[in-house]
Amino acid sequence: PQGFPVCLSGLDTNGNLTAQVIHEPIKGLTLKFNAQSQGTEWMGAQVEGQYARGDFSTGITLANPHPFKRTGIVVANYLQKLGSYFSAGAELVYQSADGHEQPSLSGALRYRTDSNTFLAKICPSQNNLNMSYHHKLDPKTTFATDLNLDAARGIAQASLGWQANYRTAIYRGCLTTKG
Repeated sequence: PQGFPVCLSGLDTNGNLTAQVIHEPIKGLTLKFNAQSQGTEWMGAQVEGQYARGDFSTGITLANPHPFKRTGIVVANYLQKLGSYFSAGAELVYQSADGHEQPSLSGALRYRTDSNTFLAKICPSQNNLNMSYHHKLDPKTTFATDLNLDAARGIAQASLGWQANYRTAIYRGCLTTKG
């Protein structure tokens, strides 16, 4: 078992600081704080909360929040197990910077067994659809595909990858339509 809270930090010779605090106040609830500075200038911060219990998980992330300037990113998500193999979820991303706000809502479906995973994610506000498939052929060999359709930019990209693990080497390959 892990003792909480966990505090990690690093300071280099130029005075650049990275810090992380992780805490689990109750079973299933994980809180994280990350910060980074460069000399005397604050570079960024991120606060996360994740709660997982039984057949669902939910979370919220605040990245570089600045309430007085009304800038930052908020990500909220929810994932529900629908049975032995299926899960469905939704994610809301809200981004605000320089007076511009961009909300985005997406939904996802996942089918997972011991050797297969299929994932489909749709983001209507960005006219985007992503589908991925991963298959474990045997204990040493995996195969994966990915398809991304972006109607807003008129782009369709596909990739195919594989990995074979052997005692003396790991072989990986990827074919993609991206130039």
